[in-house]
Amino acid sequence: MSFFILWGSYPSTEERGIVADDCSACGRVNRFHVADHYKQSHLFFIPSGSKTLVSSTRRCLTCGLEAECDTTDYGPVACALATYACILPMAEAAALPLETLLQRTNPRLARIEEARQKFQAVAQQDPEAVRKADSLIRELAPSFPGVMSGLFWGTLYTALCCAPLWLLPEDIRVTAIILFVVFGFPLIGGITVYRTVRQQIRTWFHKRLIPRAEKQGVDLNVVALRLGAVDSSDPTVPSQVRMMAGNLWVLQALRGPEDGNSSR
Repeated sequence: MSFFILWGSYPSTEERGIVADDCSACGRVNRFHVADHYKQSHLFFIPSGSKTLVSSTRRCLTCGLEAECDTTDYGPVACALATYACILPMAEAAALPLETLLQRTNPRLARIEEARQKFQAVAQQDPEAVRKADSLIRELAPSFPGVMSGLFWGTLYTALCCAPLWLLPEDIRVTAIILFVVFGFPLIGGITVYRTVRQQIRTWFHKRLIPRAEKQGVDLNVVALRLGAVDSSDPTVPSQVRMMAGNLWVLQALRGPEDGNSSR
């Protein structure tokens, strides 16, 4: 007597809704359709168990370009779902202008688009100022401080904090060092790296970028607009420039409220 078991899995798709984002093919902001793709196990074609998420995709409703999305991170990928404030149902999104859809689903890109429009207006009025700003950013970007320098000082400081533990009695010394390495090292090292890198970035803007701009006659308002128009998740932009753009608030804080308002 023979008995066959028919089992396997089949794909399924669930529509999530609509967002607004940059389309690399169209070269502008468009509406995108977001969907989740699952794998469902079955036994004799009867669903068994829960569905497993295989991927999420985003498809441009203008040109049809589709990209797989990163569902966990903000990193430089074609599509990171974590960057969206919300994903609107298709019926609700269809009733909204593209600008409103962008503000609601992707406020980060909306701010970048606003900065891009301001920068384009300046570029039309004073192209020489834009050329000087671009030249200054290219010149100084390689020297922008990164995490590695802070990691060195963080590790050194944490090691010095650990040194007194060697003076403890031998019977508790090893236990104390192990506990410090497991709990104290990540905490103290992380805080030290963060504070060190933050101070180095502030010093870089204050002692390098601002004086160099003043010496070369570069308008810092234009520099701020250029950096504000940079998408820090765009992998085509050099990493140092993306880090400069991500820390633009430091430059704005150093310049004060009057200078910050003058760039608006």
